[in-house]
Amino acid sequence: MTILVKFILSTVWLTALVLTSFLMVFFTPLTLVLVRVQR
Repeated sequence: MTILVKFILSTVWLTALVLTSFLMVFFTPLTLVLVRVQR
């Protein structure tokens, strides 16, 4: 039971980490392009 809970928590944490890094990689060029367009 405890091992299963730890496994689920680590999986959720890894998924959140991957999603966060993916969003950062995706949004950084987008914001740069928007800043260039506004100027």
